[in-house]
Amino acid sequence: MDLPSTESLLTPLPDNDTGENLEYDSAYLQMEELALAVPPTEIGDSVSEGKEPDYRSLIKNTIELWNRTRDLRVAAYHTLAAFCLNGLEGMKQGLSMINYLCGSLWDKCYPELDPDDDNDPTERINILSMLSPKTGSYNDPIDFIGQFRRHRICDELPYTLRDVLIAQGIITAEAKTDFSLMVSEFRNLPRDIIAQKSALLGEIKELLENIRNSINTKTGDSALLNFEALDREIGHMNRFLDTLLPEENTANEDTAVPVTADTSQQGNAGASKTACGVTNLSTVIITNRNDALMMVKKSAEYFRKAEPSSPLPYLLDRVLKMSDMNFIEILTEIDKGALEKVREQLGVPEQNQEY
Repeated sequence: MDLPSTESLLTPLPDNDTGENLEYDSAYLQMEELALAVPPTEIGDSVSEGKEPDYRSLIKNTIELWNRTRDLRVAAYHTLAAFCLNGLEGMKQGLSMINYLCGSLWDKCYPELDPDDDNDPTERINILSMLSPKTGSYNDPIDFIGQFRRHRICDELPYTLRDVLIAQGIITAEAKTDFSLMVSEFRNLPRDIIAQKSALLGEIKELLENIRNSINTKTGDSALLNFEALDREIGHMNRFLDTLLPEENTANEDTAVPVTADTSQQGNAGASKTACGVTNLSTVIITNRNDALMMVKKSAEYFRKAEPSSPLPYLLDRVLKMSDMNFIEILTEIDKGALEKVREQLGVPEQNQEY
């Protein structure tokens, strides 16, 4: 779908920089309805068909509203619709709108901050959290992370990030595509396609970092906003794309020598190096969750090949499987009867359980 130029959207409105407060406007109220899927229902012999989110109507709605207001909720819904229709390019546009509001119009944009409530930004933070809900959130009707996983990585191939994660064993599913076959198909594409996607991801990561820093700086709370869930998914995709550009990312791979206990004790002249240039793994500092999980995965792969009879690969695979689970899901994974016990202890009705 054709979108307006991003530059044309990152401007103040005439007369009043932020336009009108459209909180009770019918078009504004319709955004959530257009963004939600409606499941089919069955009452007796009557069956009502469900419906998918109407992203085309939603994006027309958000563009029309953006011409009248500078509102964070409008920008967030635009990000959702633009991504679902236009992929990473659309996501970049939506995040650019959010970044513009947070960086240039924070004190004046909508929803308004209330001076009588110490300009509490909670409502604005909650709006942005729909793009990156906290792990274990039960109320996530927008399902942006699910949309991100299910969207095709490239238009030329049917594979999604979810397919990649299944092939890598990070998430489990009955149908599993061979990872080497998948990589081969991607490498048959023109290199520019992969490079463009990788560059787009870099720009998106930078926008998320700018938004996070802007809000946390303005509110004086360095931990108020994070995009942990979305950062994790972007990290998964970024690492996969890196495997498709070996000449840039693994230039020294042909000369790589594994680090061993013996050689790591020899001086600089005798130290062996890995492909990433690490001479001693004990000096490696893991700085994010994605890298930690990758180390677990690599460890499982090593033990699977080097010690086929060892139980360690199975235990490490289970760690990876549980890494994205919430507390209830982990209990269920460990003990199938644990869920019922926890539900009984907490007094949670069965029909309210969703995972």
